[in-house]
Amino acid sequence: MGTLRRARLLIGALLLVAGAALALLQAWSFVRQDSDPSITYGVPAKLEPDYGQAVGANVDWLGLSPEEMNLQLGTMRQHGLTWARQHFPWADLEPRPGEFSWEEADAVVDAIAQAGLQLVAVLDTSPEWAVPGDQAGQRWSPPADYARFGDFAAAFARRYCDRVTHYQVWDQPNIYPFWGDRYVDPEAYAALLREAATRIRAEDESSVVLMAGLAPNVEMGPLNINEVDFLRGVLAAGAGAYFDVAAVKAYGFEEGPEDRRLEAGALNFGRAVLVRRVLLEAGYESRPVWAVEFGWNSLPEGWSGRAAPWGTGEVSVQAERSLGAVARARAEWPWMGPMLWSRLAAPAQSDDPAYGFALLESDATPTALGSLLLPRLAVAEEPPLGRQSPDSPWASYSPGWRVTGAAADPSAAGDTVTIRFQGSGLDLVVAPGPYWATWDVEIDGQASSSLPREDGRSYLVLYDPLGAEKAVTVASGLAPGVHEARLTVHGGWGQWPLRGWVSWRAAPGAASLPALSMGGLMALLGLWMLQAHRLLLAVVVWLERLGRRCPEPVWLGAAAVGGAAFWLSDGLIGSAVSGVGLALLSVVAPQWLLGLAVAALPFFLVPKSVLGFTLAMPEVLAWLLLAGSLLRAWARWRRARLRSALRTLDLGVGLLLVAALLGAAAAPNPGVAWHDLRRVLLSATVLYAAIRLNGRRSLWPAVIGAMAGAAVASGVGIWQYLQGENLITAGEVARVRAWYGSPNNLALYLGRVVPVALALAIFCRRAPARVAAAAVFAVCLVCGVLTRSRGLILLGLPASTAWLLWQTGWLRRSRGLVIGLVVALGLALLALAGGRIGQLLSGQDAAAGMRLHVWTSALNMIRQHPLLGVGPDNFLYLYRTHHILPQAWAEPNLSHPHNLVLDFWLTAGALGVAALAVLVFAGARRVRLGLRAIGAERGAYLGLGAALLAALAQGLVDNSFFLVDLSHITLAYLALLANAPGEAPRGGPTRANLSLEQIP
Repeated sequence: MGTLRRARLLIGALLLVAGAALALLQAWSFVRQDSDPSITYGVPAKLEPDYGQAVGANVDWLGLSPEEMNLQLGTMRQHGLTWARQHFPWADLEPRPGEFSWEEADAVVDAIAQAGLQLVAVLDTSPEWAVPGDQAGQRWSPPADYARFGDFAAAFARRYCDRVTHYQVWDQPNIYPFWGDRYVDPEAYAALLREAATRIRAEDESSVVLMAGLAPNVEMGPLNINEVDFLRGVLAAGAGAYFDVAAVKAYGFEEGPEDRRLEAGALNFGRAVLVRRVLLEAGYESRPVWAVEFGWNSLPEGWSGRAAPWGTGEVSVQAERSLGAVARARAEWPWMGPMLWSRLAAPAQSDDPAYGFALLESDATPTALGSLLLPRLAVAEEPPLGRQSPDSPWASYSPGWRVTGAAADPSAAGDTVTIRFQGSGLDLVVAPGPYWATWDVEIDGQASSSLPREDGRSYLVLYDPLGAEKAVTVASGLAPGVHEARLTVHGGWGQWPLRGWVSWRAAPGAASLPALSMGGLMALLGLWMLQAHRLLLAVVVWLERLGRRCPEPVWLGAAAVGGAAFWLSDGLIGSAVSGVGLALLSVVAPQWLLGLAVAALPFFLVPKSVLGFTLAMPEVLAWLLLAGSLLRAWARWRRARLRSALRTLDLGVGLLLVAALLGAAAAPNPGVAWHDLRRVLLSATVLYAAIRLNGRRSLWPAVIGAMAGAAVASGVGIWQYLQGENLITAGEVARVRAWYGSPNNLALYLGRVVPVALALAIFCRRAPARVAAAAVFAVCLVCGVLTRSRGLILLGLPASTAWLLWQTGWLRRSRGLVIGLVVALGLALLALAGGRIGQLLSGQDAAAGMRLHVWTSALNMIRQHPLLGVGPDNFLYLYRTHHILPQAWAEPNLSHPHNLVLDFWLTAGALGVAALAVLVFAGARRVRLGLRAIGAERGAYLGLGAALLAALAQGLVDNSFFLVDLSHITLAYLALLANAPGEAPRGGPTRANLSLEQIP
């Protein structure tokens, strides 16, 4: 080896090691210190309304004597609790239509106003005369006529608008029984909120409307829905304009405020962050979140009453947790408004576990918890993060300043103001103008690095002829924590120049970015000098050989264990380690990672959370699989062993992706369109490409994965049917749905798997394989029938089964089988007679008429958007607001046109319909070629063809492609068909060269 080459390798190795070490250290620092998704980074938005993070308490003063009320009010004022939240039940205030009983409410409102406290008035419950007939005795049921509740809300606002500003509409409608004896319904609540907010605002122009306080829970429905999904549903129903504040109940349960898990399944104080994220997703950046209830419960020792659903604990521990929660909100959540303690005084019932929140006994003496919390709960030891007005208590002015809530004005040169602030940066909000003024700025006693300097001092210039108010950064790059800014005035008096300030924390990774970039560049340069592509090629080749040496069951088990570990890991480290294992598996044995990806398709509704972000397993696995497959393809190309054959199906998939991209670019609601395009079509196309790159060995892992995932979903559905849980009732018929939102969605997926299992049960010659396929077929068929999906039972299954039996020649040879098929279909119909099928045959089915209406609307939509359609996932927004027929108003929230051709046209335009035609005809041709195989492989290709035929049949009346699971499994099947042998060898039919199924 020459001297120059040795030097090059040595320098390259040093650069690689040093650069990688620097990059890894910075990345680790980023992970450990900066990348906490529960913290708000950057300059926070200006909130409307903005009351700061005051503290208050929930009270129950209706019916209390003036003396009792004044005692509790005095305690609140003494300890700085400036907000009170009181329920005003409609059921009690209007016991008979038009007859109001205001006496107790008058006393409460007057007392709070005279004490100078802010009141949140909660309007809820329904009087017996207003509830629907089937909700008799259900005080928490919404009224039969929402206008009646609007009348009450208007009457309340009309009476108290001079003393009340904040109105909360209902309370915790996302859990049973606070929406009556029925399923909770975010769309129905949105309608009630719209009615009440409209009427309140008409009476009180200064009103602030809070949506209902949402109860924390982890359920998906139907009796309880977690607050995140419920809020998302309310916003989707168009109710965003009808509330000014989102309200949460920020209980800590069994965890302290330091628990930073942001997961749908974690009950902790930090769930408020998830609610804030929903507001950001919907574009409501300036909308605050208020904790209308928060706290930790502490019941006394020997408690004999009811158990506390919030959990309970030792009083000193719970007190410190509560104080820590307030401190955390102030330091990290500038979007959080007032925080109201769960309960001020002990409840009337002696066995009520809410006593564990009480700060006062019934005689207004402090409880054990109150004695620890009252002196400290409203006392802020550190300044909050976010925006502050000039009269903030965290500013100390020298004599001579004039200070209001809107501006501050110095009186002479040398006037100073000292500002304590939280975070790593500070912006001053100033009003410059055509006057000369400079203010010296010191940060923690030092000149600011963010401002110009002269003679060791930093200064801020206030001269600007335009005179527009602006925010000027005077501090940045500080360590997160509490800091002090000191301003010394030289000019500007009489101009009211100081308008406030904003403290903030630097965005994650900002400080690490230069070093991280430098480390990355050093490592890349080192790799280039080492000719790393050769090393990478050797590693890939070694991994490929490792995959061939180990038995396939080993890799099957590795895929199952790795996938489960990745999905179930809560922390970043566990997710990263299992993710690296899956990435290696994508090179070693990509066919079994493919099997895992296909098996995970029904689970896309159960996402994985990492750092507070949700990831759909099929999407993650598809991208990992493509990356590994591309590495293997690159290695084969480097060794001149890559064979490529472009299929017509490839062109069809590419054409569909291009058409959808054009549709998304022109969509009326582009945010929704791009999001849906990524999840539904781009990820499915990635999976298609990965299968094509891996060739025919993908067949059996994909088929096994599809059957395994469907069998699990079917088993869950059957179990729920037997237990009577999570069922949807249509008339007198119970319908299963597993974890899907609709029984039809489950049926659409099962329609892709039942034909494959049936074909393998017929064609597999090995008894274990045949029995396994038959078992999957039976389980999926039973579950499919229990979905009561007419599209599956009347279209999908008959079409696919008839085609399968025709291809076997049995229908052509035996009339008995034809009769048997007819009898079987008749039995299926009888199983559903008197229910959904009976309604259809009797001509009394509303759903059938609905489809005619939606098809008419879809055609009208196409006339207005003939070339590009309306874009992915945009049908809902145009249908319900513009194109819906008057006679279809009962079901406005339809997300697709219930027809395959119409769906493709509206989603991807005329080019999308052309792509559909290419996929159908090219797919049919590949099915015919696949039938030249023998044994189980022939059965697999028969099953794929039958499943796609079922998709086309169900697509006549339902969604058949543009859902995450349907698009992925459809394109996966098409990729398997594209990999089918193009022609039979001279010796006869072909067989896949896989060890898994050597015996047909």
